[in-house]
Amino acid sequence: MPIKVLMLIDGLFAGGKERRLIELLKGLSVTPNVDYEVVILSDVVTYDEIYQLKGKVHCIVRKSKKDFSVLGKLHRICKSFQPDIIQAWESMAAVYGVIAAKRVGARFINASITTAKENIRPFSSTWIRAKLTFLFADAVIGNSQAGLDSFDAPADKSYCIRNGFDFKRMEKLVPTEEIKASLGIDRDTQVVGMVGEFHPRKDYKTFMHAALSVLEETQNVFFLGIGGGVLKPEMESLIPDKYRSSFQLINWQKNVESYINIFDVGVMASHREGISNAIIEYMVLGLPVVATGVGGTPELVVDDETGFLVSKGNVDQMVEKIKLLLADKEKAVAMGQKGKERIYNHFSLDKMVDTYIRLYQHLTTKGTKEKFLV
Repeated sequence: MPIKVLMLIDGLFAGGKERRLIELLKGLSVTPNVDYEVVILSDVVTYDEIYQLKGKVHCIVRKSKKDFSVLGKLHRICKSFQPDIIQAWESMAAVYGVIAAKRVGARFINASITTAKENIRPFSSTWIRAKLTFLFADAVIGNSQAGLDSFDAPADKSYCIRNGFDFKRMEKLVPTEEIKASLGIDRDTQVVGMVGEFHPRKDYKTFMHAALSVLEETQNVFFLGIGGGVLKPEMESLIPDKYRSSFQLINWQKNVESYINIFDVGVMASHREGISNAIIEYMVLGLPVVATGVGGTPELVVDDETGFLVSKGNVDQMVEKIKLLLADKEKAVAMGQKGKERIYNHFSLDKMVDTYIRLYQHLTTKGTKEKFLV
């Protein structure tokens, strides 16, 4: 009999944890060992490919973030599906999930740790939800060890399962000439890009200021930011008119891999981070990385080998490393190749899916008495 897993997430927004869930579901869809259904607590489904996978998808639209009428609808889904495991991917979803799991006798996995926060305020709503749901969880999953540590997750039931990448996503890339032409970028112009939501947790200001400094000293380079979010208009206002032809901020793209493929350098400026899907995409495409060394990023980027780690908010360091990689093509290519090898060896989709399946099997047979080794 396959293990039944009910996935619970706030919405399928264009974000890292949502992409990670989709990648996991792709893997689970081709294994006979696990059946799954998904409950989305909104009507936002950016990754509509979920409907092409084998599991049933339920949308429960909440009236508010803490709408406890969800519990009745969730209970009816559980009674029909009879899950062995409920896995929640957000902190509020974890509250609903732990209640539902206890009502139907399912194991509960809190998989809401997707970033590493330097300062979690005690008795904040996030802190309270984390501590309560950790207490009743059979397993707590983070995609970085830094994330688990920052939330002080209980060691006896915490597991670090890092992102897995589906290399098939790279099979249908749009030619770089077409993407560059669509953006008005000359064929021979070097491109430095950052992919990430225009949100306070990302440090687009440092990226913007570094980009403008590089443009003051370097010709034949174009800067591109890709994402959506509330801070996009503010970031656009930072671009002087004289650099409008060398700088663009565009909305999220479904074929984002094809846009990343025109980069010569991939940048990730952050205030906090788990394991960044964007950085993984940079590395799979053989790009050298310049990233803020926060959270789980040092678990992904090997400094001075697959890219460079810079201090948070340090514009001068970011400028220095970007200019170095633009000037030294041989070094940039070598770093990119090492990064690509690192992803293939340590961050494959098969490895991530296999680890989840083994954890599901462990929880439904041995419980948490004997620590499962990731």
